[in-house]
Amino acid sequence: MSGAGKKMWVPLLALMVELMLCPVEALALSYVVSGVVTEADGKTPIEFASVEIEPGQQWGMTDSKGQFALRVSHGGTMVLKISCVGYETVRHPVEVTAATQPVHVALAATNLLLDQVVVTARRKTESATTSYLIDRQALDNQQIVNVSDMATLLPGGKTVNSTLMTDTRLALRAGEGEKGNASFGTAIEVDGQRLQNNADPGETGGASTRTIASASVASIEVVPGIPSVEYGDLSNGIVKVNTKQGHTPWEITLATNPHTKQVAVSKGLDLGRGMLNASLEHTRSYSSLASPHTAYQRNTLGLVYRTTASLAGRPLVLGVNVNGNAGGYNSKADPDQFVDTYTRTRDLVLRGAVNADWNPGAAWLSSLSVHADFSLADKRRTTQSNDNSSSAQPQIHAQEEGYFIATEYDENPAAPIILGPTGYWYVKSFIGVR
Repeated sequence: MSGAGKKMWVPLLALMVELMLCPVEALALSYVVSGVVTEADGKTPIEFASVEIEPGQQWGMTDSKGQFALRVSHGGTMVLKISCVGYETVRHPVEVTAATQPVHVALAATNLLLDQVVVTARRKTESATTSYLIDRQALDNQQIVNVSDMATLLPGGKTVNSTLMTDTRLALRAGEGEKGNASFGTAIEVDGQRLQNNADPGETGGASTRTIASASVASIEVVPGIPSVEYGDLSNGIVKVNTKQGHTPWEITLATNPHTKQVAVSKGLDLGRGMLNASLEHTRSYSSLASPHTAYQRNTLGLVYRTTASLAGRPLVLGVNVNGNAGGYNSKADPDQFVDTYTRTRDLVLRGAVNADWNPGAAWLSSLSVHADFSLADKRRTTQSNDNSSSAQPQIHAQEEGYFIATEYDENPAAPIILGPTGYWYVKSFIGVR
């Protein structure tokens, strides 16, 4: 090869090596969308605000100065979704070009006294799947104490007298309720954690919502059709319950209707490196105003912690939530019942979950999510009823095959067949396992 040929190949080889060593994301992401997020005054920066390019292309978090920068692979008209706990979500359109200027977005603090109240579910038009959103004001207007009663706010819903005495189940497209394997029916999630109904081995209905504190619910999203595969095995839609998060003042709720009394307290604390929301609720429903002893009561405690950290220089959102209920149905104290006859059902629940969302900033991986949760329940039912007989009846206790002669109970209580007593007595039974 001549000297001139060598001189020509040297820069070409250098260019090829440079292209091979160049990061893939530098080639794929050629536009930058940047800006600053502040409070309504336009001066105070908002840190840890979530900035997302819809529909889910890239996302990031603002720094201590409220600034953000996202890389995208193509230009055109896009929508920036900016949200932060304690502030109203804003969607800001932007025209992405090579000369796009930084944008300035101001977020208004969440106002607890809104001028307009939506008393029915609002259809979400920006989602690919048909869904409805029910906000806190609509729930307050309906005075719901059981989350399942939110179905009255959906199109075609029927008005009900909300009470905890009936364990109403949600069935979006299955008539009165789920039949068979309810795990494939209407799914219910609270802050991303799936509720299960396997505490009772004979359960065939959908998951119970009586243990969800209605006063701590911020909004409910209902997807009545077939949602994304990310929600797993289900056929009749999903109901996503979102609890209150972010910095909020002390809230004391007192609610009453002819059959239910409720008191709740909640507070959102700014811990500096995260937000902690705590809620405490006591709700009691009666079967009859004339005899308010037979009742179901719910005593719930909820804790939700959310913070933003940095992993490998990229934003990492961490969330931990724990909630539980101590209560259940009890008619033992009702003096109008037959003496010493009662039914008592425990409804003890303890749930918890840990979530982590990381934005690695790579062209081939826009986000990584990790979720782990646990759920414990005790729903044992104790029933004591009275029985009587004017003659001795055989009761089989045999554990082996063969012929046996009935024996008086007083003679041999452990006999294979005993003769039951005559007169009146009580029978106590236990159903359910932990």
